[in-house]
This record gives sequence, structure tokens and C-alpha cells, in this order.
Amino acid sequence: MIRSRYSTHYYLAFHEIDSPSEDEKFYEAAERLLLRINGLGRVENQNFRPVALSDEYTTSDGRRHTVLRPAPAQIRVNVGRPTVTVARPDGTVVPDPPSPWPDRFAAAASNPDLAEALEVLGKPENVWWSDLYWVFEIITDAIGGRSKIYGELDWATKTQVDSFTASAQRVRHARSTAVPPRELSLTEAHDLVSALVAKWAAMLAAKG
Repeated sequence: MIRSRYSTHYYLAFHEIDSPSEDEKFYEAAERLLLRINGLGRVENQNFRPVALSDEYTTSDGRRHTVLRPAPAQIRVNVGRPTVTVARPDGTVVPDPPSPWPDRFAAAASNPDLAEALEVLGKPENVWWSDLYWVFEIITDAIGGRSKIYGELDWATKTQVDSFTASAQRVRHARSTAVPPRELSLTEAHDLVSALVAKWAAMLAAKG
């Protein structure tokens, strides 16, 4: 994602857009990649405002294309986040550590499960319980079972996992008799699933 020096807009540049697979058009590749970017944005901050493509494309040979289609209705909330600057005793500023997100994004290119999870979270519409449970199932299938979350990997407690699954089932199935140890709100459920995705993506990125 690169900002244009001539306007307030950004442009998306990836080799997958310039050289898409035979069964995918360049703008379809761009949409897929942007879903992953938006998904990572929501993992980092559930109030993240998803960005959208302008549907104007310039290919590597300099030709410009415009894709016409109706825009989906969207409800967006944008909440600012505070930043902290750390200074040394002599007044010099301590530089921020490198962002972990580019490596996590790159990990999705070689891991279809992570890519799918990010694309679910990156959709333009608001994320709902069904989306969070879908992502949770992707993670548990990929790592070998939900018990690994609170066991070997220690990403969350068993109570947190049980509370999430029971709360999700109560919302998704009105006649569910499952009683959660503690009923979670949608915000709390989003925070838990986002934390799991972040830890999973970090693990995959570390493996290279």
C-alpha cells in the first residue's frame, strides 16, 4: 500500500495483481489481497475502518482500466488510537520496533487457512458471531484441535475458549442449551478471536 505523491489517495501494488493466475483477473486478485489487509486491520483493532478499492487500475504496461459495479452499503466506525513516544534521558527518541504485520500478511500467501481467516474478517460488512466462529473453526482445524489453544500453545485459557464457544452457540442457535462459564459480548468475542489470529499469524510468520 503506497501513498501517491500527487494526491491523498493510496495505491495497491503487488506482483499478484500484475501477474494474476490464469483463472483470476487482476482486479479479483486486488480485491482478495485487500480483504487480507482489512482482516489484519480488524485483528489489530476491531474499530478499524476497512478501506475499499476505487476500481481504477493501471497495469504494468501502463494501460488504465475501470471496473464498474454497484457499491455495497456499509456502516463504518472510525476510532482514533493514542500513540506513545519514548525518549531517552538525553532527549533522543527511541525508534519504534519494526511492525510485525508485514510478515504476518506475507505468511497468508503461503498458508491458505490464514488467508481464509483474514478474508472472512476483512469483508466490508460488520463482523458478526458467525464470522468469528468461522474463523475460530479455521484456527482450531489448522492447529490440530481447540485443546491446543489452552494447552500446548497457551494462547488463551480453557475458560475463555469455553465461554466463547458457548456464547457463540447461544447466539447462532436460539435453542442451544449450552451455558457458558461467562457469557461474552460481541466485542469480547472479537477481541479473543483477534488475539488468536494474531498469535497464529505470528507463529506462521516465525516459521517462514
